[in-house]
Amino acid sequence: MRKPYNSKSIAITIIMVVSFGVYANTLFNGFVYDDNDQILENLWIRDIRHLPDILFSSVWSFLKDRQPSVYYYRPMMYLIYLVEYRLFGPNPGGWHLVNIILHAVNGIMVFLIASMLLLPSSLSRPDRLSPADTNNLLPAFMAAIIFVIHPINSEAVAWISAVPELSFTLFSLIAFYIYMKSSVKGRGAEVASSCLLSALFLFLALLSKETAIMFPVLILAYDYLLLRPPANHPQKIPYPIFRRYLPYMFVIGVYISIRTYVLWDMVLQRPERTYLNNLQYIINTLFLIGQYFTKLLYPIDLNAFHDFRPVQSILELLDITSLPVVLSYLLLLYGTRKKGRLTFFTLAWIIIALMPALYTLGITVNPFTERYLYLPSVGFVILLIAGLIGIGQLSTLTNKAAICITIAIFLIVIGLYTTETVKRNYIWKNDITLWTDTVKKSPDSSTAHYNLGVVYQNKGLLEEAKKEYKESLRLSPIAADAHYQLGRIYTSQYLLDSAIVEFQEALRIKPDYTEAQEGLNKALYFKQLQR
Repeated sequence: MRKPYNSKSIAITIIMVVSFGVYANTLFNGFVYDDNDQILENLWIRDIRHLPDILFSSVWSFLKDRQPSVYYYRPMMYLIYLVEYRLFGPNPGGWHLVNIILHAVNGIMVFLIASMLLLPSSLSRPDRLSPADTNNLLPAFMAAIIFVIHPINSEAVAWISAVPELSFTLFSLIAFYIYMKSSVKGRGAEVASSCLLSALFLFLALLSKETAIMFPVLILAYDYLLLRPPANHPQKIPYPIFRRYLPYMFVIGVYISIRTYVLWDMVLQRPERTYLNNLQYIINTLFLIGQYFTKLLYPIDLNAFHDFRPVQSILELLDITSLPVVLSYLLLLYGTRKKGRLTFFTLAWIIIALMPALYTLGITVNPFTERYLYLPSVGFVILLIAGLIGIGQLSTLTNKAAICITIAIFLIVIGLYTTETVKRNYIWKNDITLWTDTVKKSPDSSTAHYNLGVVYQNKGLLEEAKKEYKESLRLSPIAADAHYQLGRIYTSQYLLDSAIVEFQEALRIKPDYTEAQEGLNKALYFKQLQR
């Protein structure tokens, strides 16, 4: 009888059980943050007759005149919501269950991919990646377990509205796995059909989230780093490169055409942002890379809304603690560029998957977001296990002792990660727990204070709400929404002079603010009645 870790079915079962165990407490969480609009206020997901709206509109179009100035085309999200609403209605438990299932399946895909990348043969001979060689699945199993319990992924799983992150990652991993299997053993027509199937899953990933557009770069890195035979080796990569990439280029072209058609009018109306100069762009990109890698290495002080302040000069960058992490990453890349192909590839995986999140030319209030690390964390966990294997191979200890130490370190990491993830899941229980924690960790974030104010206001805690709105305005005097909400509260309390001032400030900042104009008209009308 084979050992448990030599059985794929048992390993997959354990991965599923661990995924559900770590995130079981999210089943008792409610709808939070964007869930309130995208699910509870979204008529599109309640009737299949809105399918054309879902397929040919931006994410926020259902809000009509209240659309935020963020333009995404992610129809797969609302297709998933359409099914979920039919199954669960407004019961959040079922929605959280779907997120857990998607995360568990992603964990299984990590296991399958890692089982090909982390085999002893693949570490010693990158040109001989054989999916048939399954003598030791323990490293792949360890990588998958770390992925499913890593605290950095808690936002993507515990927050219902993060389902695009889960679905795009799932379709991307399936596409990559199909490509890997065909690349190492297929020939001719078999490879062509596999590439077509893989490209189909890429298209689904693109419909889930636009960041899947980096997939061709990932397979290019895989081909060059892991399939490229060593120097003077007669073996060639099977099936011509150009033909293999054609299906991916085709589906990307189709996706870009549809996305451009859907978002064209909105893009033309998109307001200008304050741009960084070229040097500041490079500096802030390095800063963000350091921040992301630091969270992968040390997933503590997790936060739903990190208060990001652009770095303005190199001197500021030198004072940032994450800079050594960036330098270590660059040194590791340089040191493994020739002989450590697997290490180089996993390092490349992390940065390739992160690239869309590093666009800092148009700085937003929240460019650093933990859920953006969901797909990059796949490369990280494989890199981590590959590193443990390498340390064991270089160890002067006996093989048995090295294995025991490796497993002991693994169990310690598992215990720490699991504890942190379960604790973090509770923060996503409701809007009060979420935004109270966020304000505590980002006290200088105007947006965090504003969102907490909205929560208090919706619960009738008007004095607490006013306090948060005023703090939001202290941090950002141009926060028109905070002025508007204060105006609403003052109107409800018949403090009409104060309400008029707030509505006027909101309109001064944002002249086309329809709701503020309506609020002002209402306050002026009540003011006339008092005379």
